[in-house]
Amino acid sequence: MESSLDRSQGVFVIAGSREAGALCAECGRSIAVGDYLRVCERCGSTHHQPCWERSGGCGGYTCVKAERDLKNASGNVLRITTDELEHVSLDRPARVGAGFVSQFDASSLTHARRTNRRSIASLILALFGIIPGIGLLLGFLAVVTGGAVLASRRGSRNAKTWPAIVGVLLGLFDVVFSAVLLGMFAQSLPIQAGAGVQFVETPPDLEEIRKLDPPIRRAMLANVMIQNQLGWGGIVKAFGSGVILEIKNGEALIVTNRHVVDPEFARSGGAAGGKKVDSSRLSVEMVGQGYVPAKVEWIAPGTIDLALVRAAVKSDAPAEALWRQGVEAKVGDDVFAIGNPQGLGWSHTRGTISQFRSQVIDGGKIRVIQTQTAINHGNSGGGLYDAAGRLVGINTWTNDKSVSEGLSFAIAFSTLLDLAPPGLGDHGGAEAP
Repeated sequence: MESSLDRSQGVFVIAGSREAGALCAECGRSIAVGDYLRVCERCGSTHHQPCWERSGGCGGYTCVKAERDLKNASGNVLRITTDELEHVSLDRPARVGAGFVSQFDASSLTHARRTNRRSIASLILALFGIIPGIGLLLGFLAVVTGGAVLASRRGSRNAKTWPAIVGVLLGLFDVVFSAVLLGMFAQSLPIQAGAGVQFVETPPDLEEIRKLDPPIRRAMLANVMIQNQLGWGGIVKAFGSGVILEIKNGEALIVTNRHVVDPEFARSGGAAGGKKVDSSRLSVEMVGQGYVPAKVEWIAPGTIDLALVRAAVKSDAPAEALWRQGVEAKVGDDVFAIGNPQGLGWSHTRGTISQFRSQVIDGGKIRVIQTQTAINHGNSGGGLYDAAGRLVGINTWTNDKSVSEGLSFAIAFSTLLDLAPPGLGDHGGAEAP
């Protein structure tokens, strides 16, 4: 039904200082000097010329209300149902003057919420990845989850992505940290000699040791296995050797290499010479008894790789090594080594003295024995003995087997005696077993 109330045609004017600053009744924007205007003859409302033409006449409240009332009175009633409201697409108000109208996309908020959840999940996975044993898996998942968030441009624009960034960085750390721990742990597993061959270490058989020739028997009873727990929570165990020099008042005084009891000294290549050694994770196993706590009693000055350790003796099986001040060895002498190579405890290897060398440390010289006796990792700190079973050196290092064979070295025992460590008696070692 057509309305009988027609809108006014309006009066055309050009905005002057009097009209400037007023608001257009249609668009609500301010009127500027020089704008083309239409002024409603009925209600006096001022419009921009384009707004007047777009609305088909006056958009003022008075005129629009009067026309709506007339239409309603004539029977044209506007009815909106609930179903119609549910299917209405909501639009964001237009940005006038911006050159475009930004539409509201409800799916962008849903995507943003999902992106935020994935970002937080990446961070949580990375935090739990610090736990040893599961860090490799959780760290990998954190990197994948966080990377997926960062790879999404839409996610990075509509959602907070800093948890994903932290999760990726921390996840990478988890993977590297766990891989290092697993590598260190693998080194402490039982030694595998070949495919299908695996050794499980057990304490040495005392009865078998007693059947050995006296020189070897005495050296076996004086050998100890030194264990140092490394890493977070002591998950990794490093093994070395030591020699009992003296048993007194229920305690054994043991000589070994400093790098066996001081991981920092080993990592720095001897640079950490003056620092205090932590003994809290150190323990010693002797013949006839299991591991007991040990304490570092003395370390050699400077970067000399020697140390003394003290531990309780709870069995009558261990014995002091046979050593005597003033014993001289020479090139060509038969020697043998007792130690724990690769964790294989109380192993015996035989060879000869190849030569004597001098090593300059901190401005002084120490005597070094070169031997072709087989020395491997784990022999460090163990004893090198002459044919009579007298202690002549402390096995310290060997050359790279891929480069050369039969190049092993021991610090001459006379070097330890020259340093005169406190606590070491001057009895010269007992001759009788």
